[in-house]
Amino acid sequence: MLQDSIVTIEMADAHVPVKREYSNQSSGLIHDQSKTGATFFYRAASYSEPQRTQKLELAEREEIERILQMLSVRVGESITTSSK
Repeated sequence: MLQDSIVTIEMADAHVPVKREYSNQSSGLIHDQSKTGATFFYRAASYSEPQRTQKLELAEREEIERILQMLSVRVGESITTSSK
């Protein structure tokens, strides 16, 4: 069923190589295919969804931190300007 015994990790997602003839028996999302079309690279559904959720939560926290930092700087500048 597997085209290769090697599973690659890209951006914290596991990509499993599956032979084309077994692709209808595989669960998960097709991420890519080989140049010849003989192999599909699947992102395992049970593996990728928690990883995707964690990445989105991390990105959200980083964006909140960035916005709070920017607002803090602006408030600080405003206080400095108004006290002069």
